[in-house]
Amino acid sequence: MTSCLDEKLKTPSVSEWLAETKPKAEGRWELVLTVELDDGVVLAKMVLKALAPTGLFSEESRIVFVQDGETSSDLHADVEGELFPDQAAFSVHIQDPETPLTPFVCSGTATQPEKAYAGDWRAACGDPEGCGCEGMSGPFTLTAL
Repeated sequence: MTSCLDEKLKTPSVSEWLAETKPKAEGRWELVLTVELDDGVVLAKMVLKALAPTGLFSEESRIVFVQDGETSSDLHADVEGELFPDQAAFSVHIQDPETPLTPFVCSGTATQPEKAYAGDWRAACGDPEGCGCEGMSGPFTLTAL
């Protein structure tokens, strides 16, 4: 019986393990969605200000659109998802009062674990009855600044 008690006393408690784990520092990240349109390529860019390199996240930010070096006005956007050391999965909800947009659903892999991700986004058609297209897709990058 003493050996069983000795083993329990030597095993760290869950609270000790939790005390040893430290959350990873949050930092600034840049998200770039590349959108190919009939009249050229548009880069949708936003800076996320408080993202940890791994874990669940939800953040509000502003997104700007850049085409041929010209920057358009910015819009409010919400980003939520999860980062893993080797992959990323998240969605971007752009709040445009003039044009309802479906979320940009992003999925990618790490190009530098916990520092840079690249992958593809997909957005369903915002007007399936009037337009009939299957939506849009393109590449994205998410990079720690």
